[in-house]
Amino acid sequence: MITRESLMDDLHRIGVSKGDVLYVSADLSRIFFDERSSTIFPQLSAREIVDLLLFVVGDKGTLVAPAFTSSNFGVFGNANLFFNGKTLSTSGVLSNEMLTHPDHMRSNHPTHSFVAIGAVSEQLLHGHSCQSETYLPVRKMIRYNAKQIRIGTMNTTPGFVTVHFAEQTLLLDKLVIFPWLNNVYIKINGNLKLFRTKSRGLCSKQQWRLFSYYVKSEILSVGRIGCAYSILSSMSEAYDIEKDVLLNDKTLLICKNVVCVSCNARRWDRLHRMPLWIIIKIIKKILRLH
Repeated sequence: MITRESLMDDLHRIGVSKGDVLYVSADLSRIFFDERSSTIFPQLSAREIVDLLLFVVGDKGTLVAPAFTSSNFGVFGNANLFFNGKTLSTSGVLSNEMLTHPDHMRSNHPTHSFVAIGAVSEQLLHGHSCQSETYLPVRKMIRYNAKQIRIGTMNTTPGFVTVHFAEQTLLLDKLVIFPWLNNVYIKINGNLKLFRTKSRGLCSKQQWRLFSYYVKSEILSVGRIGCAYSILSSMSEAYDIEKDVLLNDKTLLICKNVVCVSCNARRWDRLHRMPLWIIIKIIKKILRLH
């Protein structure tokens, strides 16, 4: 049986403490589904999970999650796609539930906003807007000795958010061809204006390659939150490792998927791959028509 009390024990066991600044990425459904026995346990609601996390970090702690949103791809914007503080997040149920919490704060970045609840929410999110660096809240969380936890997401998105911040710090995001092709409208003084992305993270499919470095440095705490396989680390320790590794090998995270647009059509150092990528896309499209 998975209960509020058992989940609190799991969180404490993996290393979450009172007063923590805790950055969470989670697939809530996996907390209550045991893949090993195909058992589905009675579930707590998303709000109950948010309240549980807030209780574990306490009044002096802060809960943070990504609240990223969709963008248009193309030279011209899509007037039907715009960002405001109420735009639904594409980052999952937990993020959208936090956005309904009466004490939440959300940063104003049009594509990579963050949501936070707790003692230092304002300090973490202040200034994160269309004018700032994309991962400014990550920089601030590192200064606050934040922890990051992934709950049940290792088989879909295995990496930490600090990887993209390391890419930004090392200027690897400048390898992205024309990031401004990703854009979204924002409302300023009642008028729609087109925001063009200045910086995008690189492909995240191969971020699991960094885990041997984490393990070697013994920075990971591993366990289960309910049934969900979960990992926790210090953001600063993970970032230091990622920065050192990527400084020495900027190609480490390039994936092997020949149709990956990020790795084959939107990196300046992989420009030679674009013709093959285009040919494969055309062939696949023709085959679908038949």
